[in-house]
Amino acid sequence: RIEPKSSGRQIEQVFKELLPSYNVILDESPKVDKVTRVKAKVPFIETNKCYLLEDAIWIDSFLTQVGGFPNLKHDDEVDCLVIAINQTQKQNEAVWKGGF
Repeated sequence: RIEPKSSGRQIEQVFKELLPSYNVILDESPKVDKVTRVKAKVPFIETNKCYLLEDAIWIDSFLTQVGGFPNLKHDDEVDCLVIAINQTQKQNEAVWKGGF
């Protein structure tokens, strides 16, 4: 999933041309600012519903970005976290409604 803002549409095109077997989806355009989007996901994280892979090679970089948000220059991994939580919540809603 890629945010359609900034260079997202260009990234989508590159993936479709060079890596057509990858499942690339443009996500919905955010309706509120990034800090508000992250704050809305804090309850999900604080209730231990967000699991991280302890030995993943990317974990240190991820935790640095998330821990330093919104004061660091780069925050693309924070975007990924919010998108992943959104997808998880949508799937859970579908299951509870019997539509999954």
